[in-house]
Amino acid sequence: MTGDELIRVGVRDDHDVFAMRRLGREVAESVGLEAQDQIRVATALSEIGRELLEAEIEAIGSVLGHAHG
Repeated sequence: MTGDELIRVGVRDDHDVFAMRRLGREVAESVGLEAQDQIRVATALSEIGRELLEAEIEAIGSVLGHAHG
């Protein structure tokens, strides 16, 4: 996939998971997703973040896309 890197978040603790969720929702809004889909994106990112923490995997995640506006 090509596009602009909209966010990059390191996942090392619960605060990072929260930040990833919040930023993911903001990105979903900026690309024009409806409110329910913004929540779905945020929830999916939270689940991924929690799974990474449970597996004790330190990771950096990026979201690519094209912002509207």
